[in-house]
Parts: sequence; C-alpha cells; structure tokens
Amino acid sequence: MSAPKPPPNREDVIDRIYDVALDPTRLEDLLDRWESLVTPPEGGIGQNGLDDGMARHIARASQMMERLQHEQPSGSAALLLPFDKVAALLIDDTGRITELNGAARTVLGAAPGDALTVLRIDVDDLAELSRRAREMCLGGEQPEQVIRVRSAEDNRFILFHMRRCYVPEAGPHVLAATSETAWPDGFDDLLKGSFGLTSAEVDVVRQIVECQSVKDIAEARGRSVDTVRVQVKSILSKTEAHSQSELVRLALSLMDMATVDQTAMPERPATRTLSLEPRPFQTLWTATGRRLDYVTFGDPAGRPLLYLHGAYGLCRWSPAAEQRAAQKGLRVIVPIRAGYGATDLVPRDADYAHMQTADLIQVMDAEGVTRAPVVTMGSDIYFAVWLAHFHPTRVSHILGGGPSLPLTRPEQFERMEKWHRFVNAGARYTPKVLPFIVKAGFLLARRLGKRGFIHAVHGDVPGDVAVFENPDIFPAFEFGTDIALSATHAAHDAFSQQAIAHQTSDWRSALEGLESKVPVIALFGDDDPEMPPETLAELQSDYPWLDWRIKPNVGQLVLFRYLFDIIDEFAPA
Repeated sequence: MSAPKPPPNREDVIDRIYDVALDPTRLEDLLDRWESLVTPPEGGIGQNGLDDGMARHIARASQMMERLQHEQPSGSAALLLPFDKVAALLIDDTGRITELNGAARTVLGAAPGDALTVLRIDVDDLAELSRRAREMCLGGEQPEQVIRVRSAEDNRFILFHMRRCYVPEAGPHVLAATSETAWPDGFDDLLKGSFGLTSAEVDVVRQIVECQSVKDIAEARGRSVDTVRVQVKSILSKTEAHSQSELVRLALSLMDMATVDQTAMPERPATRTLSLEPRPFQTLWTATGRRLDYVTFGDPAGRPLLYLHGAYGLCRWSPAAEQRAAQKGLRVIVPIRAGYGATDLVPRDADYAHMQTADLIQVMDAEGVTRAPVVTMGSDIYFAVWLAHFHPTRVSHILGGGPSLPLTRPEQFERMEKWHRFVNAGARYTPKVLPFIVKAGFLLARRLGKRGFIHAVHGDVPGDVAVFENPDIFPAFEFGTDIALSATHAAHDAFSQQAIAHQTSDWRSALEGLESKVPVIALFGDDDPEMPPETLAELQSDYPWLDWRIKPNVGQLVLFRYLFDIIDEFAPA
C-alpha cells in the first residue's frame, strides 16, 4: 500500500492567493498548490469543499485585485510598480541592486548598481542578507522567505520579504519588499473594512509590522503584556492568519495594494492588419433593457450561418476565410456573448440558459433568419444545444469545434491539462474560487499579451500554437479577441458565469434529446488538452449518434484550421 499524501499546506495556499492578487504572473504557481488543497488523500478531484475561511480569503484577494485592473507594466521596473510607499528593490545573483523604487532610495540610501553593502543594516545581518539573496537567485534556499535584520542606525528590526523572480533579458533576481514604509493614507480603514479590526487592533498590527515585540507594544501602549496578547489573538482570528509572520505577510500585501497607482491604462496603438475588413457591431436592446451586440461578415444576401465565438471571444475569422464565406454565399452572423464587448451581462439571478437562448433568437429575428446551422467554438456548444432544445425548428445543424461536451466522470477532469482542468473542475466543484482565478488569468493575459498568454495555455499543444502563429489566421485572434480582452475591457465575469453554468447545470438530457432531430457534428483535434483520447473514447461511447470527426496534430483550435471545410459544407450548393 502506498503512503498517504501529506496534508495540503493551507497557509502556503493562502499566501499564494494574495501573491496572485498582487502579481497575476504567479497564477500558475497557485494552480499547482491549489490542487493539493482541493484533492483529498484518497484522490479524485472535487471531493473536498471550500471552507468558509478560504472563501473569505478569496473574496478579499479578489477585491484587492480590482485595484490592479488597469495596470499594464513592462520591463524590470514593472515588478516594482505595485510598491509605492513600501521600499522595494531587485537584487541580482551578484548581490547587486539592479532596480529600486523611490521609497527604497530614500529609506535605504541606495541607487541602481549599488552593492547590498551600502544598505544601512547591521554588518552581520547584511552579510546574511547578501548570502541568502545570492542563493535564492541561483536556485538554492527557499523561493520565498521573510528575513529580519537590524538597522545599523538605531538597532530596530527591518523585515525583508524576499521572493525569487525572473527579469526578462536579465535572468533570475530576488524581489525584496521591506517593512520600511510610511503607513499609507486610508490603510487603517482598509484593515478595518477587510477584517473588522478595531482601531486599537489596527495600531497593534502596525507595531507588529514594524517588528516590535509584544513586550515593546505593551510598553508603548501603556498596557499589560497579557492585554496585548489577547489583542494579537483576536487579530489573528479575524484575519485568519496562523502566526504573526503570516499576519506580517498579509499586511505587507495589503499595504502594497493600498498604494497601487490606479491611473487608467492607456489605449494601445492599433496593430490591426489591413487585410481584415472592418465590420461595425450592430446593437439591439432586449425586453429587459440589456444591450446586445452582434457582427456579420460574408455575403450580405447569402445563406445564414450562426457562429458562436467561444470563451476567447474569437468573433472574427481569418481574412481568407471571411472572403471564402462571401464567395460561397454564406452570411455569417456572430452574436456577442453576454459580458463580452458591449453586450451586457446576464443578471446573476436570471435563468442563464433561457436568457442566452433568447439573445440568440433576438439576433436571428433581427436578421430575418428562421432556420440556420450553428457553428460553435469550444464551450459555446452549450448555447447551441439549449437553442436547439428550446427552439428545435430554428436550428438545422450544430457543429462544435473542440466542443466541451457534458462530462460524467471525475477522471475526465483529472486527465485535462492544468489550465483546462482548473477552469472546468473549479467551475464544477469549487465555483466560489473560479471568478478570482479567471480574473487573475485575464490580468495575466494583459501582462503577457495575447500571444504570450496563448503560448502559456496552449504551449504543450504544438498544433494549436501553429494555428495561432499562422500569419493568415493570426489577425482573427488579434482582432476578434478584443471583445474578451482589450485596454478598456475584460470579460472575466462573463467567462466565469458561462463556465459555472456549463459545468453545474444538467444539460446532458438536452443534448441527448437532439438525437434523430438535429444533426450534431463533433469536430475534435486528437491533441485536445481538455478532451484527451481516453476521454474522447468515453464520450463516443456516451454519444454514439454524434457525427465524430477527429483530426490529427491539432487541439482546441481545430475549428480555425478547418474553417474552409466548414464553409464548403454549409455553403449553398
């Protein structure tokens, strides 16, 4: 019998949650640790629930992350942008300071290019700080730690919260944020509002962050040591920190967030290719007052085809594919999913499937379409199935490109690649967590750029990378995805809403009800990171009546590789 897995380190996961709120590039690190928390020792995704304490951490971290919504830093200095009044610096593997913020210049008396030896720190402590920084850069020591040193000027303690990071074109570094800080304006209110602390407890937090002992705090406040210990215990309970060290890390992260520059991110310069013809969005208004946009391309007088753009918002095709649709007599109609672009979200208390179906019918009616085939990208087959279920006479065929079909076995989630597993299993088993992770993912995409993010998520699928990098197809990704992520818009709420509805609602019977009524084509790549071969075999057994078409050497972007074939199949004879 194999030894049981060690229990997950809950405190480590909490630390990573706040790290992601501060720095979305650490999202993948959180995903690695999160699975150890939600997977029980006997194995099997989804057996553990999300406890209330963790849910509150997620909610607070999500609120914090809102402050970063419009940030788009670049270069090594970007790593220091979240820090304002907190002194922060970057250290390379030689123990030299390569970058530091204004607070560090003032408080620590250093400049770029200086060795750590210039810092006003006790000589013995300085030697230890330098040693640890070099070891961290070289891959030794722990990747993250809090080090306490003494000031050479007044012998008071200074905390260095250090973590290993990577600076593009410069290599491994250590990012060090210190406890040397001016208490940010409004930070008292932030602590009170986030954790329900009293004014006296906020003062104690401040003194703990300043590395004062319980005895020192008691003397400074004119209270007994026992009284201060009771206050510290209350603070740890309210913040759900398990130690004063964890409380300091949490306070430093919150302090960083309290000083983030909230200046709106400037609009990026246009990089659109001239070969993709501009198409204006059409706007409708629903009976409930929601805005509903859609776009059309192809032959304005051609046979209608409804195309649902998927989670990435791929609302346009390649220039060649759009031209071929026009030549073949197809009018492609693309409703913009709720929460994408300017289309309003579906209210939280609404029946999601019914309202999204009503949106599709309203677009079809506006375009005078009584019946049409529906082509979908990824998870949007969910909408097509409900449309055919509620309005069977309006749908002639369904073709799903890399469709996310209903799953019935835990192992089907476990087989997925990490990113896809977290989104789908998270939506099914821990839906309270998903919006935070998805929001972080969208911020990460903004940091990395669309190309960088696609490579991060699909990098293990060479066929998908090849589709994305195809210069004939890339304009569709660069332009179409603006409805999901642009300088002024991020569709993370809509993404989460759809993923949770997709995984938690019972729509298998709706799909099964289409047998012998509406032909459904399942177009898959044999390298799909969400539906690997074992899962595809099980789904073929579950739904033998589907028209299965499995293509080699491609994954979830199979639809864009075979767009010409799809156009030819649905074009008028």
